[in-house]
Amino acid sequence: MLKTYSMDGNYNSITIEHKQGMGVVRFPIEFTGGDADMLSGVMRRSTYKTESPIEQYVIEQHPLFKRGKIRLDSAVETEADIRREKMALENQKARVAAGLQQPSENGAENKVVTPADITNIQQLRDYLVKEYDCDRQKISSPNALKGKVKELGLELPNMVW
Repeated sequence: MLKTYSMDGNYNSITIEHKQGMGVVRFPIEFTGGDADMLSGVMRRSTYKTESPIEQYVIEQHPLFKRGKIRLDSAVETEADIRREKMALENQKARVAAGLQQPSENGAENKVVTPADITNIQQLRDYLVKEYDCDRQKISSPNALKGKVKELGLELPNMVW
């Protein structure tokens, strides 16, 4: 998944430190495009794009992201993501055909069919995007999800917030 992050102002580079075991891993993040608009003097947003799930995780765990200073602007599924999903489905079908795995009742593993099947936030996001055509960015926080659930009048008996 290709994700685009942004920060207000002119940040060319920041280093995000992530504690891992006894050490610290440093990720240099190069934001671009944060120059001032010459006509209005308004600072444009600096942006950074990455397909690396490790970088995405580290950015999303950073205090600047949690405080809203670094924002997720977009998350786009790439062709590599689609190929991985297709391979996983083909592997699952092959395992069922070989007798190594039982087929699920609804034809796919972990497929959410009704609100009663939803047990976590990711399943809820996926359900709202698929069934109600919600914008994934607008339901990125637990509070936004709770608001959308209330707005739609959904009952989620198995949901763990």
